[in-house]
Amino acid sequence: MLNRIIAKKNTPKDKAPGTPTPTGRQDQPTPRGTPKIPPYQPTSKSDSQRSALIGPGVYFEGTLDNCDEVIIDGTVKASIVAERMLVRENGDFSGTAKVGDAVILGVFDGTLSASTKLTVNATGRVSGDIGYAELEIAAGGVLTGDISVFDNRDEAKPHAPEKSDASVKDSKAPL
Repeated sequence: MLNRIIAKKNTPKDKAPGTPTPTGRQDQPTPRGTPKIPPYQPTSKSDSQRSALIGPGVYFEGTLDNCDEVIIDGTVKASIVAERMLVRENGDFSGTAKVGDAVILGVFDGTLSASTKLTVNATGRVSGDIGYAELEIAAGGVLTGDISVFDNRDEAKPHAPEKSDASVKDSKAPL
């Protein structure tokens, strides 16, 4: 009885019960204890953020430019220019990436320029021509290829390449 009184009190007199509201939802009482979730309202940050998501099972080949963030959970053969790049555990990237921050949990094969930071997770595998300003590798993560460290986070002035595993063994030979 009390629910009917409350429901009648909340129903506008000029609308019949069950008539859709402007948001497309019907006037129905919310079950007790269920939080009422407001409709999605994009924030000003998400309005201006340019993101690309390559989902699981998706294959993408091409170019992605001028992105704030690229998230790869599928297979990508591309040239990417972005502020941030994340290759998830199931992600497989081959190509060229020029980014600020790169976080690799999956596979990256190609040319990578991380002008701010390169992070290789324990499940990450990075190979190719790699340049970074700052590096973090978790135990189990793999980084192979021609590796360069940037001076003062300026990707135009890399140090001399560090030696890969094979080259390090050769450098121990007597002169």
